[in-house]
Amino acid sequence: IRLGFSPRESDTLSLLATGKTNAEIASVLGISLPTVKGHVTSIFDKLGVDNRHAALRQARRLLRPPGTTTTTRASTVAAHA
Repeated sequence: IRLGFSPRESDTLSLLATGKTNAEIASVLGISLPTVKGHVTSIFDKLGVDNRHAALRQARRLLRPPGTTTTTRASTVAAHA
């Protein structure tokens, strides 16, 4: 499941799930800070949220297999984004 994210948005979400800042994400991905901010905004829009915590919570909820309980591990998002 990709949740409609582009490959770069998926990369960005994975790094968000590890707690990286926008500047750190830009450095890791080799892109500009405004580009990262654009990806984060797009992720928030697609998930219908307005902050990082809510984005990770919503992504986990959407990626959770039916019949399983909620997990609190950020790596779940990274593994499935």
